[in-house]
Amino acid sequence: MLVEHTYEIVFDREQVPEPIVWGLAHECREAMFNIDFLSVSKHEALMRISVVGEAETVNRGEAFLKRTGADVKLVAAVPFRGEIPNVPARTRMVPPDPAQAIHRKLWLTIVGPLRRQPLFWVLSRRFDVTYKLMQSTVGEPVTIICLHMWGQPQEVEGAVQFLRDQGVDVEFGELPARPE
Repeated sequence: MLVEHTYEIVFDREQVPEPIVWGLAHECREAMFNIDFLSVSKHEALMRISVVGEAETVNRGEAFLKRTGADVKLVAAVPFRGEIPNVPARTRMVPPDPAQAIHRKLWLTIVGPLRRQPLFWVLSRRFDVTYKLMQSTVGEPVTIICLHMWGQPQEVEGAVQFLRDQGVDVEFGELPARPE
């Protein structure tokens, strides 16, 4: 039976630059997640995230989040009546070449009902990229997120195109001289 657990997570200054959402996606590949609320600054972050899957998998996701050192609070646990969409994981076509890896700073503008789609879960399943959420502004009906993403050029470009195809406005920003 599928369950949906909603967590409120508070990250402190040291945890903000860590790719925790990406890590959750890779720790619990059988679970689907959606970021319901996100407020990120350089000093702390508050996130509300829903995780859907078999109870054992969702509990493994909770354990992963707690291992990050974040303050994790379960705010709701209900049976999930839908189905997890079948989004096949992308298989790596060629071995990665660290010398060819690229790092991009993206500003994402997500508007309206698109804000409720599991975009980062699908991104984690379809593309061999690493990402971290660096900053956000949440309002009704617009969310703006600063995302750092790195990986092989074709994977990063594919991930950016996927986001654009979904209706996310993607703009490139300047990275610091030494990426975080």
